[in-house]
Order: sequence, then structure tokens, then C-alpha cells
Amino acid sequence: MNRQRYNRIINAAQIPIRAMPGLKSYNIIQNDDEVEIAMYGEVVETVPVDWWTGEQIDGLFIVLSDFLSDLDSIKNKSSVKVRINSIGGDLFAGVTIYNRLKEMDNVTTIVDGLAASAASIIAQAGKVRQVYQTAQVMVHGALIRLCDYYNVQQLNDALSQLQAANDLVTNVYQERTGETKTKLKNMVEKTTWMTGQEVVDRGFADEVISGQNVTMSMSSDKSLFLCNGIPMNAKRMIAIPQNVTVFNQNTQTQTAHADANKNNQHEGGIIVDQQELRQKYPDLVTEIENEAKQSISIETENETINMATAAERKRIQEIESIEASIADKDLIKNAKYGEKPMDAKELAFQAMQKQASLGNTFLSDNAADVRDSGTNDVTATPNGGMQEETKDEAADVLAAVNAAKAIRGGK
Repeated sequence: MNRQRYNRIINAAQIPIRAMPGLKSYNIIQNDDEVEIAMYGEVVETVPVDWWTGEQIDGLFIVLSDFLSDLDSIKNKSSVKVRINSIGGDLFAGVTIYNRLKEMDNVTTIVDGLAASAASIIAQAGKVRQVYQTAQVMVHGALIRLCDYYNVQQLNDALSQLQAANDLVTNVYQERTGETKTKLKNMVEKTTWMTGQEVVDRGFADEVISGQNVTMSMSSDKSLFLCNGIPMNAKRMIAIPQNVTVFNQNTQTQTAHADANKNNQHEGGIIVDQQELRQKYPDLVTEIENEAKQSISIETENETINMATAAERKRIQEIESIEASIADKDLIKNAKYGEKPMDAKELAFQAMQKQASLGNTFLSDNAADVRDSGTNDVTATPNGGMQEETKDEAADVLAAVNAAKAIRGGK
């Protein structure tokens, strides 16, 4: 198979999950002169194809050409509401949709759950921009997918494309937020998450609206992300919102959540009312309530873990502040990581005890050495000792002479 060079600039996940039966990535509901569009999917220029087979990949795709064609048919309506719950997708597709929606001058954009990356650009298109209190908006720099061998010049060209893309993103945000390019560039480069009122405070929306809390969860293998029950691929998401509930992936649960949130035309559009959801999906509501209770438990557990982590970090820092004055490195190591860890006060006390013990051991060992040497048996020489020693020697000499005489017969 011949490989083709494939450069694709994105700023969101790009490998979709398989579409759920009956779930569309976007839907257009018309009611007299009013229109509501639900954008619940990944924004793409064209449907991606499998690298090896060349076949189209299943997924929740908002395809640029299809969307613009549908948009033309309703652009003259008096009111168009665009509901957004999307991880983003192709940058230029998102910018194109943004430009077309902005031209209509009758558009209200609403962030239902998540407007990340390219979806955050589309959210700026509304003459009125709304965001739910617990919905999230994420902005970050563009990414480029490179699938081939490249030389220096080609890589420099790719870098230039990324820089131009980031400038484009910054210009869109500046046009609607009024913030300086420097501040926006910083937000884009470091990746910035915003929630509810913060989105408005930073100029990315005009007003916060109340409603049901947005639910976000992720599979334990970090491959699947659910926002308000809509399944999204998470393998290529460069940033994950904080405090997301982790669950064990279960296809049936995913399908149930997706069905509850799908924008189904013959059933009258998106279910946004709690009572309506409870009537149509009582089992699902019970499941969601149980998950909420579990989420509270998880949050409490996470808070406990965070407190324990902070305490442990403080303990280590306090030990490190005094370890230079302690000679016994094994004692320091055991204090930090041993089976019975100590805080700085306990370490200092044990170090002092050990030092005192070493001093006592030294004195004891020194006393033993003195005993073993026999120096304790040595007595001091009394005054006049030299005279007595001289007397003893003379007596010995005299005794020897007398003995010799006796042997020779007394001569």
C-alpha cells in the first residue's frame, strides 16, 4: 500500500468511537420560524478513513459540507439556537462554521455540556452566547498530525502552519472577548479550562443560564469520555477536565446514556427537562442518581487523598530542612520511607538519642580497653622506693657470696 503524506491540523481528539444506534452528531429541529441545532459530535472536514483499509470510520461526525448545506436551508429563520456538546475537531472546519453562523445575525449559541477546542470557536459565533452554570469551555493551541518522513524544511513549514493556526484561533477569540492578544495567546498555549461564570468573566460567553448539572465521566482506561451521556473519544484529548468520575467501561450503559440524550426528531428533539427524562427513561434516571451518589463518595475520597498527600509532602519537606545536620543517612532514609515513617520532630529526637547512645558507648568501650590493658593493676611508686630496692639487691649479693663460701669449705 502506498502511503500518502497526511497533514491534518486539529485541536481536539480525532479518533472517534463507534456511533450508537439512533444517535446523530447533529440534528436540526424546526418549529415554525424557530430552529434548534444540536451539535453533539466531532467537527471534521470530511469523514476520516481507516489508514489500512481506506474505509470510512464510524463515529459522531459533524461533516463540514453537510452541515453548511443544511444551514443554508434554515438561515432565513428568525431565530436559530445552536446547542453545543463537543470535544472539537478540525480547526479550519470549526472556523468555517463559526464564520457562517456569525454571518446569520440571528444565532444564539448555548454550551450544553462541553465546548472544547474547535467547538469553543463555534460557540463564539452567536450574537448571544450562553453557557450552563456547570458546563465547561476549553481553549488550547492547534495540533498537527504528521504521517510520513520529513526533512528540516518540511518540518519548518509544518511549524509555520501551526503558528498561523494559533494566530487564527487567537484572532477569533479576541474578536468576541475583547481581551488582549498577549493574554489570549497565553491562555491558548497553556490550555485553559473554564466553567460557567468564569466563561462569562473572561468574555467567552455573554450570560450564564441555570439548569441541570452537567455530568462528566471517563472510562477507567481513559479511552471514553461521557458528557451529559454523549460518548466521546478520549484517547487523543490533550487535557481532561478535573474531578471527572471514573467508571468501568460498559457498552450497555453507554448506549442507555446515549439514547437518553439523543436528539431524536420524531420524539420532539432533545430531552432537556428532568421530568420528561424521568417519564421516558425511569431506569436510566435511577442509574444516574446512583452514579451521582457514588460521585459524591468519590469526591470525598479524593478530598481525603489530597489532604493526605499534602500532609505527606509537608512531612518530607520538614525532614529535608534538618537532614543536613544529621550524620546518620540511614536514619534519615528510614524516617522518610521506612516501615515506620517519622516526622521531623521524631527524627530529630531519635538522632539526639542515637548521638547520646554513641557517646555512652564510646565511654564504655574506652573503660573496657583500659581494664583489658592491665593498667589498673599498676600501683604508684611510694617515696623512698629506690633506697629499698637497692637494699634488696645488696642482700641478694651477700647471700650468694655466703653460699659460695660454704661450698668451698668455709674459706
